[in-house]
Amino acid sequence: MTTKLWEEIEIEPFYTKEDLAHLPEIPKNCFEKASDFSGFPSRNWVNFSAVYPKTSNKEVLNALENGASGLILYLDGNEKLDHLLKGVQAEYISILVKPLGDPLLAMKSFLTWTESTGINEMEINGGMLWSPMDLLFSGEKSLDQAIQILKAVIASSPKSKNFHSFQFNFSRYAEAGASGLDELIFGFGEIIELIDQSGIEPKVIFEKSGIFTAVGDLHFPEIAKLKAIRFFLLPSLLFNMELTEVLGIVLFSPRHPIGPNPLWTRIPISSAKPMRQWRR
Repeated sequence: MTTKLWEEIEIEPFYTKEDLAHLPEIPKNCFEKASDFSGFPSRNWVNFSAVYPKTSNKEVLNALENGASGLILYLDGNEKLDHLLKGVQAEYISILVKPLGDPLLAMKSFLTWTESTGINEMEINGGMLWSPMDLLFSGEKSLDQAIQILKAVIASSPKSKNFHSFQFNFSRYAEAGASGLDELIFGFGEIIELIDQSGIEPKVIFEKSGIFTAVGDLHFPEIAKLKAIRFFLLPSLLFNMELTEVLGIVLFSPRHPIGPNPLWTRIPISSAKPMRQWRR
C-alpha cells in the first residue's frame, strides 16, 4: 500500500491515529509574525495583476478596484509610467517589476515614477522579479557579469526592507520537468553558489532577495515543498548568521501561471520568535 512521491519519497498509508505513533514529531514552527492590524490574521498574501506595455490605465485601475492588491509591471525602461499608473497609490499596494531587458533600466524607470509620486522610499513594497542566474542560464551573460549587474541593482534599490532586489528562481527547474524534490535541491544550490561566488555579504543577499517558486498539481506535496523552503531557511538564518529575527525573505508563488492576467501570491517568511526558541 505504500506509494512513491516524485520517485524518491515513500508514503505509507495510515488509517488511525495509532498509525502515526512511530513517526517523528513534526516541529511546531511559526513562520508569521503578528499582524500590524487588529483583527487580521498573521498570515498575509497579495493577489497580483499583470501590467504589460499595452495595458491601459483604465485596466490597471479596474484591476485594483476589483480585488488585486499588487501589480506586476513588465518594463523595458521606455514606458511612460506617469500615464500608465496615473491614480495608483504605491504605498498601499505591492509592486513587482519584471524586466523585459536590462534590469537596471527597468529599475530606473520604476524609481523615476515612484519619485514623481512623492512616496517615501521606505514605504515601497515589492521588488524586482528577476534573477542574476537567469542571465547565466540564458547565455546572455557570464556569472561574473551577472554578479556585477546584481550589485548595481542592489545599490540602486529602495532602502525599504520590504523591497527585494532579486529572486532566487526555483521555478526554472519545475518548468523544465524536475520534481518538487529536485527543485529544492537545485534551488538551494543556486543560493549557495551565489553566496560563494558573488563576494556579497550573506546578510545583504538574504535582506534583498526573495524566492520565486512554482506550484504544481500535487496539492499536498506542493504545500510540503513550500513549507520545506521556509523550514530550511529559518534555521540557516537564525543559527549560522546569529540573527534574532528572520530577514525579509519573501516567497512568490504563481497560483495560475497560464493566461493573460495571472494571479500570484506573496507570502512573507518571517518570525517574531527569538533565536533561542528555535533550538529544539
